[in-house]
Amino acid sequence: MPDWLLLGVHWLHVLFGIFWFGTVLFTRLVLFPALRGLGPGIEGEVRRSLVEGSSRRLTVIAATGTVALGVARGFLTGALTSPTSVYGLTYLAAAGVGIVMYVWIVSPWLKTPLAAKAYVAGFPVMFTLMVLMRFGY
Repeated sequence: MPDWLLLGVHWLHVLFGIFWFGTVLFTRLVLFPALRGLGPGIEGEVRRSLVEGSSRRLTVIAATGTVALGVARGFLTGALTSPTSVYGLTYLAAAGVGIVMYVWIVSPWLKTPLAAKAYVAGFPVMFTLMVLMRFGY
């Protein structure tokens, strides 16, 4: 496998991941708290616009790119050649969490408050798994 292919897959995986995770961090920690001060009507309108139209499409594209390229990167680097190794198990856990988060974002039937909290909680879990994999765990 050419190094440039792995570099491209990894670069795009990280780019999509930064966008997806960064969007969640920004909306939850900056945007929504700021909107609460403007009144419930405005906050509701902004929240609705974020889950419809181009905002939603961009998020789904970022989620799809992150998960698909993460899985592809694992295949390209041989993460499954030893699935019971620490690295293999970390990869499988990350793939599982990523796929569950992706299913949540594209599934209209998983839009409960508890599911939303679980979805957001998936990001620090995923981030931790990515850091561990970077160091060979």
